[in-house]
Amino acid sequence: MSKNISEPTPIKQRFIACVQSTGRVGKSMVADGILSWLSFAGIPHAAIDTDVQHHTLSDRYKMHLLDATSSEDEFAELLENLPESPTLMVDFPGNKTAKILEFADHFQMLKSFRASGIRPTLLIFTADDATAKDSALETLEFFGDAADYLLIENSARFKSDSFKAIPLYDEFIARKSPTLVVPRISAGTLNAWEAAQHRLGEYLSLDKISKAQGLSVTSVLELSGVRDRFLVGCEDCASHLIPDQALIKNKVQRAGSDTSGKRPLNRLGNPLLVRKN
Repeated sequence: MSKNISEPTPIKQRFIACVQSTGRVGKSMVADGILSWLSFAGIPHAAIDTDVQHHTLSDRYKMHLLDATSSEDEFAELLENLPESPTLMVDFPGNKTAKILEFADHFQMLKSFRASGIRPTLLIFTADDATAKDSALETLEFFGDAADYLLIENSARFKSDSFKAIPLYDEFIARKSPTLVVPRISAGTLNAWEAAQHRLGEYLSLDKISKAQGLSVTSVLELSGVRDRFLVGCEDCASHLIPDQALIKNKVQRAGSDTSGKRPLNRLGNPLLVRKN
């Protein structure tokens, strides 16, 4: 007996992607950070790069590059050849929301995903520009409750204040969408990352650059800290990144209640600041 396609199946795979039309917000950095956590946590995963203009992920991870948004045939190839890993990261190009949704509708992607146990997690960058907001609304209107959403804050590229001031933000919060904060990287360290790639003759992922030789101590420590914060942030959002949290084989070590490295909120009671008699 054939399966009733209207009946949902248990989630077997997380399909992580950003279909929002917005550029220069750190999409590839977020994808890199999530892939770093998946590797650290020991979770089987795969990734597909469809951004033929920038091809950052395919350069860093030597993965297949597919121009999935150029035609229906290419999009069909993407859908028909999805790896079966528990988590799949797909890097779509920016400014392709309308085309992606058009193809997804044509191939009834949501119905197919539902029948196959694939649950989308869509990255929503809380950027300030109108295009980012409009395409975030388009994304929500198309996917609705057939997807989960992960809000992305990146203070180095945009402020989230105006996005958080619109009712659309409340819609995502009502769906219990967690927030992943992108750690800041200084210009000097970004330049050092670029220089290391030129020196070594290869593109370097966040994992590789944080362990690369020839960087200053400052850059090494900053990049290691960025990677660690990505690991913590992704683990906190694990319910939206993997189909089953039992897949996590390696968890991040937390500082717990140790506050020795934190600045106190109020120093007025510190005896070192009390006036001597």
